Amino acid sequence: MRVFYISMCAVLVAALAGLARNPAPPRQPAAAESLEDVLRDWEKAMTELKSFACEIERKSFDKPVDTRDEHRGYFMFLKANNKEDGIRARYKLHKATNPKIYDEYVFTGTDLYEYAPASNEVRVHKIPKGQQAGFSQEKLLSSLFGLGAEHVKAVCTMELDPKATKDGFQYIWIRPKPGRKVEFTQARLALYRSNHLPAQIWYAEANGSDMTWNFSKLQINVPLPERSFHPEVPTGWRLVAVKAAPVVPKRMP
Repeated sequence: MRVFYISMCAVLVAALAGLARNPAPPRQPAAAESLEDVLRDWEKAMTELKSFACEIERKSFDKPVDTRDEHRGYFMFLKANNKEDGIRARYKLHKATNPKIYDEYVFTGTDLYEYAPASNEVRVHKIPKGQQAGFSQEKLLSSLFGLGAEHVKAVCTMELDPKATKDGFQYIWIRPKPGRKVEFTQARLALYRSNHLPAQIWYAEANGSDMTWNFSKLQINVPLPERSFHPEVPTGWRLVAVKAAPVVPKRMP
């Protein structure tokens, strides 16, 4: 099964952030909820975020080999205190049946640390000087996970589901435009109605495989210890400097 994994997650989240930068006209009191309304709320929620942490659960079904898998972990980020600092972030996702198989990334504001347990290496990707302050949340997601908002807007359509808005969530369907080749047939993003942040991302592939990301126990604008964004080098591992731009493997365990 060929999947996007975190790439897909980041693309959809970054896509919303990118689209929301073009504010729609003020919402009319009597008007029905629209995609523009939801994107506006998303933009406001993202703008007000100073820190964020959540637990992640990823469930996948590989149709060709009829297997299911589950990964669990977390994501957190801390917004820069001033224009000279870049944001800080940490992400880790491990296989539910084997915690020794995992993906982990730590972004310190100036460097991206990529953990490679298969080779016992911590790979350090240096962010070019002068670009740290401009390394926004969307750019961080795009750089870490491969694709950005512009790609999604170019190849996909987004539509608010008006029939599923009474269970505490808002749902947005994302589908490839005709003639556009992408690795999924359709995707659905669920936002928490209470805070307009992602609750779930689901997507399906043409071969019948699918994947679901669940985001729970959200912590919004709470103090996060600085040590959370200090990369550690496990005993016996090597620290390897990478000269090329940050690249994340296309496959997760």
